[in-house]
Amino acid sequence: MDKNEFINKIVGAKWVNRAVSFEACDCWGLVVLYYRHVLNIELPQVFGYKEGVSTSDCWQEESNKPHWIETDNASDSGLVFTCYKGDLPTHVGVTIGGGMVLHSNGTNKSGGAQVNSIRALESIYGKMTYHKYIELNNAATSN
Repeated sequence: MDKNEFINKIVGAKWVNRAVSFEACDCWGLVVLYYRHVLNIELPQVFGYKEGVSTSDCWQEESNKPHWIETDNASDSGLVFTCYKGDLPTHVGVTIGGGMVLHSNGTNKSGGAQVNSIRALESIYGKMTYHKYIELNNAATSN
């Protein structure tokens, strides 16, 4: 599935905590779906996610693993972006190019999968970081 097909299929999906489907997903569930269907990458299971551990705790642990490399190049597609409240990561999604992001927002009753500009999220959250996923089994051969 290409990026535009994915966006057209997922936008409007209802936000549901810990859901990972085209009908309903939370912010991490959307990332998992994007990587699976657009990038053909099955992300490793995040410790604590299915058990209901907070997004903040899950992503703080996950983003420190060697398969995630922090980058300053927010213009790339397929990066995981992280929004912070203070020093705590509170929301994630994927960059889709052109200064735009795709994410599933559950902060209000009409929340769900949507496209917004990076600037819009920066104005809400302030701090954002970007991570590129590398497959470790290929990392040694690609250097």
